[in-house]
Amino acid sequence: MRISADEQKAITQVIRWGREICGFGNLIAHLQTAWAKSLMECDGLSEADARAATARDGSGYPFSMQEDLIERGEWDETGARYGD
Repeated sequence: MRISADEQKAITQVIRWGREICGFGNLIAHLQTAWAKSLMECDGLSEADARAATARDGSGYPFSMQEDLIERGEWDETGARYGD
């Protein structure tokens, strides 16, 4: 699946921010908080429910999928390239 050049640039920018500016842990915490607040505002969830909905167990995109998005601007929707 192809992504836009803007999305490809945004992914690269977020990685740069995590590396060079605020640290990945801090960046993730800010993004999770913003996501939870959005769920509260848009979906009417309580803070506890919104935080539970955005909690992650350390999982994320496979490294090779993120590399595809950054380098090629697309990813394999079947997941076959990523061991899924």
